[in-house]
Amino acid sequence: MRSAFDNEKVKALVPEIDSPGGRPVQAEMIHRRIRRLEAFNPERRIVAVINDTGACAAYYLAVVADAIYASRASQIGSIGVRMDSFGFTDATQRLGIERRLYVADDHKGALDMFSPVRSEEEAHIRDILAGVHAQFISAVREGRGERLKGGEKVFSGLCWSGEEALALGLVDGIGDRRTVLGEVLGMETGIDCTPPPDWAGGIGKWLGGAVSRAMSAAVGAIRF
Repeated sequence: MRSAFDNEKVKALVPEIDSPGGRPVQAEMIHRRIRRLEAFNPERRIVAVINDTGACAAYYLAVVADAIYASRASQIGSIGVRMDSFGFTDATQRLGIERRLYVADDHKGALDMFSPVRSEEEAHIRDILAGVHAQFISAVREGRGERLKGGEKVFSGLCWSGEEALALGLVDGIGDRRTVLGEVLGMETGIDCTPPPDWAGGIGKWLGGAVSRAMSAAVGAIRF
């Protein structure tokens, strides 16, 4: 994005988005970074294109654009927050396994998979999720403004097809990258600013990330 904003030949940016989502912190970091770049380059228009999927954190990024286009069958939205975990308390009892957990305070083991969930800890976690959801909703409202329709149901965590998303004001039109370049921006060609892949480093990062994601899912990481 920075290289595209710094290129004097670039008159508009067309980020292509295709992701089912990710972590709220990374989404907010990218969102904030694009906003900062926009502030220094207000004349540059951003028109986002969603391919197969623009859900959760991916949609959080899309709303930073001046306009969003998607295909009729694209999956759009999923404006919600989740935390995944597992509970093994019954399994350990049946297997005769004794759980030994030592903590220095009352709630340090709140997400422990081998301990029963206490009501006050569950309420606290739900409060955290509600707060992050409110942040997500605020970003969507800021980006989409009066174009949003359908009331609170658009923030229910449901996904919508591209056609439904258009009716709800989640996107501005139906089309792909070529549609946006030719019909929306009136340009014949575009410059691909995507960095070339680093295959060796990418595989290592992917493997490390896969392990990290598996561990995070096990302990209950917050996700969009």
